Amino acid sequence: MISIEETKKVAELAKLEFDEKGLEKMSKELSNILGYMEILNDIDTENIIANEIMSSNINCIREDKVEKFENTKGILKNAKTIGDMINVPSINNNEEE
Repeated sequence: MISIEETKKVAELAKLEFDEKGLEKMSKELSNILGYMEILNDIDTENIIANEIMSSNINCIREDKVEKFENTKGILKNAKTIGDMINVPSINNNEEE
């Protein structure tokens, strides 16, 4: 079983916070996941051919097409803006919390 200390370290790396009860629960869940991985590691796959493509639908997503959008002002009036651009929170902020 994964120890509480190991679970604390994983939580710290993942920037998660748990109380003692949560740490115990996560410790059990991580132990279960690793136990399942051990079962998968024991499966003999030597004679199994790797199947890299799981579906015949190689690219079932529509083709991207650039189109003129007529209601730019309508969208901008419903969002925080800077000039004629939508202002979104930064996702690459390196400041410590």
